[in-house]
Amino acid sequence: MREHRVEFEIVPGLTSAITGLAAAGIPITHRDYASSFHILTAHQTRSQPLNWDSIAQMEGTLVFLMGVGELHTIVTELLKRGKAATTPVAIIQWATQWRQNTGIGTLLDIEAIVKRQHLGSPALIVIGGVVNLSQQLSSHRALERKHILMPFSKHTQTHDLLADAGASIDFFNLGDQQSRDVELPDFNQSGRLVITNLRAFEYLQQQMMQVGLDQRALSGWQLLATNNLIKERLQQRGVLIDHVIDLANLNATDWVVGEQNDLSTLSFDDSNVDRKLITYTDVFKRQSISAPDTFDAVVVTSKRACLALVHGLESDQLKQIKTVPAFTLGDKLATFLSDNGFQSVTNVGSLAQMVSRVKEVIKND
Repeated sequence: MREHRVEFEIVPGLTSAITGLAAAGIPITHRDYASSFHILTAHQTRSQPLNWDSIAQMEGTLVFLMGVGELHTIVTELLKRGKAATTPVAIIQWATQWRQNTGIGTLLDIEAIVKRQHLGSPALIVIGGVVNLSQQLSSHRALERKHILMPFSKHTQTHDLLADAGASIDFFNLGDQQSRDVELPDFNQSGRLVITNLRAFEYLQQQMMQVGLDQRALSGWQLLATNNLIKERLQQRGVLIDHVIDLANLNATDWVVGEQNDLSTLSFDDSNVDRKLITYTDVFKRQSISAPDTFDAVVVTSKRACLALVHGLESDQLKQIKTVPAFTLGDKLATFLSDNGFQSVTNVGSLAQMVSRVKEVIKND
């Protein structure tokens, strides 16, 4: 690299031989079991054969990389050279992932355990007394080894709650947003502004700024939200909502800000004035997710996420995801998914109840 004048940076990391063990509750060293460790590749060549006499005499933890295919050789060579048949052994497959699977035994029975548990590559082989600490130190979080699908977002409390509970999370794309210009109301007149969507309100604020108006222009207006989540998120941004309202209870003179698809069926008695402030349109692109049959749950917390699933996912994958337990925030989202063929839909009620309700439905074995 340097001779070709290519700039580069070495980013320090941690080897799987240490972190993979820790994921299964196995420390690579421990004062009661091992003060050293040895990392080896199980694949030997004619030019670089493994020195089994030396390896068998090592007193610390032995970690073999890429070794499942060579497990019989490893066990045979170590036993032949004096390693006790009762020496603890662990096989850790897919370490740190939702599909992590660990088999624990001894040199005498580990091959039978691997066969019984259908363990294979990629996996780590750990040999030594530290394996005995696995049950004591391995984590037992509520959603451990559960694979959950949810929409991608840079900032989401939902992701943090699920990840902290041990879930492994993969994402689907929410699509793109195209802003739309609207004719602003006369903010000098008092009125009521119904906010159906946080992003739509942000686009409205941007258009207000373009004509020299800021938050003060709304001082004579009542601000209403269509659900408590919008109310809470606006309050976090310094915008207080007067109260929450259902779209079925609109006044004829209310102005409603939202996304085009959400407001497409909304109509007013006074047809002379279009009081729908459609500030943007969702565009859902066709997308594909990896291994749809491996998910234990799908979590959606917005109408946009529901639409992105229904209108964006490949048809065969959507068919598979519809069989997976789905969790929403709000009855309307739950109804939408049920109406679109999702077989098991649960409204968790609130973010605070998310983990407990998901756990109830997809309990660990």
